[in-house]
This record gives sequence, structure tokens and C-alpha cells, in this order.
Amino acid sequence: MKLFWTGLAAAVLAGGISAAENEREVYEQAVAAFKAKEFPQAIESFSSVLSGTTNRVLRQGALLSRGNAYYVEQDYAAAMKDYETLLAEFPQETDTDHCTRLRQRCRVYLANASLRKLDTTWKRGDYAEVEKLGEQFLKNWAEFEQCAEVEYQLAQSMLVQRQYEEAVRRYAAFIEKYPEHAKRPVAEQMLGECHLFLAARKAELQESEAYEDWQKGRYLEAIEGFRKCAANETTAWFLAESLRLTRDPGAQQAYADFLKQYPQSVYTLEALLRQADLVRETDPRVAASAYRRVSKESADRALQTQAHLGLAHCSIENEDWREAELALLKAELLYPRSEVPAEVLSRLSYVAAKQGKTDLAARYLKRAQTLHVEVQPVTEE
Repeated sequence: MKLFWTGLAAAVLAGGISAAENEREVYEQAVAAFKAKEFPQAIESFSSVLSGTTNRVLRQGALLSRGNAYYVEQDYAAAMKDYETLLAEFPQETDTDHCTRLRQRCRVYLANASLRKLDTTWKRGDYAEVEKLGEQFLKNWAEFEQCAEVEYQLAQSMLVQRQYEEAVRRYAAFIEKYPEHAKRPVAEQMLGECHLFLAARKAELQESEAYEDWQKGRYLEAIEGFRKCAANETTAWFLAESLRLTRDPGAQQAYADFLKQYPQSVYTLEALLRQADLVRETDPRVAASAYRRVSKESADRALQTQAHLGLAHCSIENEDWREAELALLKAELLYPRSEVPAEVLSRLSYVAAKQGKTDLAARYLKRAQTLHVEVQPVTEE
């Protein structure tokens, strides 16, 4: 074939064959190849004609025939391009209905190929590529009803990737655009779940910021943060604690609300203790009852100690020295002799002195100062 083209070119240069005759000769060779079903050769020859001819008849025929050859070879993108060029350049001379039908068939084949590729990519779990292919499909094949399925799949891919904001946008757009689609109920359910995920994420973020403020001692900021959080056992507890640490009058009610809403919480006994500390000046009987419950039910030595100290405080306020001493002795027994907290020993010294037991008071004070150098005698409250 190469020798044929070389000889033909030499003949043209020598003036033996005109350029028009050359184009006609090449065109006829292309037609012969097409009829012989040698489509790759026909495509090459028609392309040669199209690259140089100014003859409208030859160009029109070459475009149609090359498009048909591409079609038979299942190169639908190239075929569609030739059909579109033909319709644009020769709208009057072309059988537009036939050419338009061929072009549409190419679009159908190409759209189906895109859908198969999209489905394979989805099954492979490459959701970033799914998004890319889906967007391309919607752009290139907007006239096909399968666009609805693709838009739904894009929303699903956003959900799988936990890109909830984008999933919300896509589900909402699908529902609005395809109100009668069979998958609308599922899309509405998924939209609702995305909103729940976003609310949970927002709550987690707010909680994490509030906890950070708490850990850094920024209790006023923590109060504002916990108030914005979704109500749950943990946020309610830390809100009450933050109010207590800032001496906010609302702390007492916060603990009361916590105990009412979460009576079986891991924080229940500690909440009772905190509430008792806050009410013992105004309601010592309620406080004493709470301290007794904590001292009996808690397995935490620190909480038991604070409960006994609270009971002792209530008894001291009532000048019931013997009851105060008994409560403090129970606290003392919770520890090895060398680990008794300074507050317990100093209170025992104070109560002993109030009962006229000066030697015992001195011994308690000496023990406290031996174990805890900074301890000073308890004075009148």
C-alpha cells in the first residue's frame, strides 16, 4: 500500500494525475475497502480524503462513510463525531433523520458503556472515581432517564464516604428533581439519617470543645459549651460540676435535675454528695441523709471520706460532738494509720477539744502535723 501512495504522489508531482483525480482515486479505494468490509483500511482512506479535499461532495460522502465504518467497528465516539460534523456542515444535503438516528444510537451505546463502567467502579468501592464518572455521565448524557439512578448513586457514594453535607445536598436535589421516582422514599429516609449524623457530629464537636475548656479550667466557657451540647448524662454532669466550681447558684438545681433524670448513673453518688455539700447550710437534715447514703453505698474511699466529713460537719453545726466524733472515726478507719487525711485528723482534734479531751486533741493534732506539716489547728467555724 505504501508503494501505491508513493507512486501516486510521484505521478501527481509529475503532472500525470491531477489533484482532483487523486482525491477521487483515493475516495474510490476507500469505498472499495468499505464494501469489502475492510473497515480499518476504509477509515484510513476516508481520513486521507477528509484531510485535504475541498470538494463538498467527496467530503460529505467521506464523513458519512467513515462514520459508518467507525460505527461497525464499535468506535461509537468517533462515529458520533462524524455524524455531528455531517449534520452541522451539510444540513440540507444530508438525510438528517437517518443521520440523527445513527448519532442517537451512538449516544445510547456510549451512555450504556458509561453506566457499566460506573457500576463496576461502584462495586470496586472506588467512590471518588464514582463521583467523577457520575458527574461526567450527568454532563454528557443528560437526556437519558438513567440520570436519576446516577444522581441517587452519587448521593449514596457521599453517604458511604461520610460526606454528610454533600449527601444531604444530593439527596435533597434528587427528591426535588424526581418526586415520582420509586427510590424517593428511600432517599427521604437517607436524607433524615444524614441530618442525624450531622447533628451528632455537631454535638460531638461541641462536647469536645466544652471538655477542653473544662480540662483547662475555663469553667465559664465550659458552662456555655455544655449548655449548647445535646443533653446526655455526661454533659449534664459536667455542666453541674462547672456551675459548682464557679459558685453559680444554679449548681444545686443542676445536681437535682441530674439525679432526677439519671438516677442510675455512675455519677449518682457523687452528685448526691455535691448536692449535700450545697444544701447542708440551709437543710442539714436532707444533707445528712444524702451523706449517709453515700457512706453506705459507695465503694470509693474518697467519696466515703467526704461523706463522713459531711456528716461530721452537720453534727458540729448542731454541736453534737459525739456524733461528729463517730463520723470522723469511721473516716479514719478507711485508711492505714500513716495515710489518714489531714482534714480528718484535724477535725478529730477539734471535736475532742470541744468535749474537753485536751490530751486526745493534742495527740490528733500532733499526728496530723507529723503526717502533714502544713496542718494548723481547726478553729471555731
